[in-house]
Amino acid sequence: MKFSCQLVSSTLAVLVLSACSNNAVERKQADDDFAYLNAQSLQDWKYPRNALPESSSLYQIPQGQYKGSIGTDVDIRPPQEILTLLSGVRVDQRSNTAELWMVKNGTADKIWREITQWLNASGASFTEQSSSVIQTGWVTWSPEDEPNPVLGRYQFEKLQKTGQDGIQVKLLELKQGSQSLSQNESMVDRYTAVMANNIVTHYDDKQRADEANRIRSQMNNIAVQMGSDRSGLPVIIARAPYNVLWERLPDAIIRINMAIQDRTQSQGSIKVDYTTPDDDVWASFRVEPLPLKKGSYTLLLGDLGNRTSINLTDSKGKPVSEDTLKSFADILSKLLER
Repeated sequence: MKFSCQLVSSTLAVLVLSACSNNAVERKQADDDFAYLNAQSLQDWKYPRNALPESSSLYQIPQGQYKGSIGTDVDIRPPQEILTLLSGVRVDQRSNTAELWMVKNGTADKIWREITQWLNASGASFTEQSSSVIQTGWVTWSPEDEPNPVLGRYQFEKLQKTGQDGIQVKLLELKQGSQSLSQNESMVDRYTAVMANNIVTHYDDKQRADEANRIRSQMNNIAVQMGSDRSGLPVIIARAPYNVLWERLPDAIIRINMAIQDRTQSQGSIKVDYTTPDDDVWASFRVEPLPLKKGSYTLLLGDLGNRTSINLTDSKGKPVSEDTLKSFADILSKLLER
């Protein structure tokens, strides 16, 4: 199973910082002076005979045991952070584990299904696979800032804590070539986050695609009928959410010579100049001509949740007659068909 770094960066638009070089080694290690590696060790100060030493604890250098890389082994890349793209999902990261905790019930099951489908589609091998635990074979990462591919083995596990559902991503092993990186904390952190980000972005992309499909479905064949407002006055009711109709309406009304002059979404106002179309236009929609004179008009849209109200007023702000509004409703019904 092989992944390219572009799989992450193309979706996330991640900025890769490089010192004007395409060399992967130069992207991850400093290229300056390493003379400090040759510095002499500190020695105890030797006082002259019979001298009385005086010192202050303020200037005492504490003894310590440094653990970490030095010299060319220091990774200068910024740490890989897990992206918070998913609403209602809290992320906890600790070394080789990343945990996604869900606010809403059912979200964990959806993400788990996407993980399974994504791994299968990517050709992943499994050493263990059940309804709550998945362990992969070696996953190959080929980012642009690594001189050689990095391989990792991962475990995915469903979690539950105090009524919350979660999913844990755990890095089991990491290596580059024949060299084990499992004890390299910065690399372990990085490639734990890389896998978690792939999961997060894949699920986010899927959610966005599903939402786009839902909106496109709503935009097809919008039903239109006459209704009344709270005052009992006649209005047109379109069975589509406000934002859907707002996007769809301009392309529809231009087909009957309603040219948009101005529109304000926050106010639900669309100002148009209307000129009477030829009879062939009405015949093509199989409707009677709209009994409306040439002039300026305003369409007023109201948000009713999963529906939208439409009214039509003249240049003085006076609503058109009920018969005219009914005729306009019949025409809109044809215009909003797909």
